[in-house]
Amino acid sequence: MSASRSAFHRISEETGATLAEFAFSLPFLVVILYAIFDFGGALTLKQKLGASVYEAARTAAGQSTGDLSSSTVATDGSIADIRDTVARHLQAAGVDDCGLLSAPGAANANSQWVYNVSGGACPAPLILTINRQQVMQIASGGVTTKLIYTQVRLEYPFQWRLSKVIQLLVPSGTFPSSATIAVEASMQNLT
Repeated sequence: MSASRSAFHRISEETGATLAEFAFSLPFLVVILYAIFDFGGALTLKQKLGASVYEAARTAAGQSTGDLSSSTVATDGSIADIRDTVARHLQAAGVDDCGLLSAPGAANANSQWVYNVSGGACPAPLILTINRQQVMQIASGGVTTKLIYTQVRLEYPFQWRLSKVIQLLVPSGTFPSSATIAVEASMQNLT
């Protein structure tokens, strides 16, 4: 009878120890799980953003640069078309455009237009920079050729969910609540 009783106590103690180990390690497993989902979400978002700016650069490459001196180019000209291409591709990919599609005109400095918008569910401003007349000098065989291309850069705010989990586990711990994902694409102007 005592042999079965000691076996019962040993099993009970092992079960208690296993339960205590599980309770201790569960928060770390949750953090790792959230980290996997968060970093996976950030990577997926970066791919969607990259596709959007690539399409915008491709669109810009086929457009004329003749309207760049117009004061309305950022509201209803080729720059607005590039902005709309980015916004529509973001929306088609299921990404909040932070109000980019309805954004007013962009600030222009040296053929570089910058849209800085906040809205929607974005935790920080989205910044779209369009440079229609980037110049690169290419030298080959003693001949220098000037290549003019368009560069589209998008800085998108990403909200980390992991920061909330870390705050629950370690109230004094710090982890950024948001980060900026930056992508860019360039393409030679064809016209």
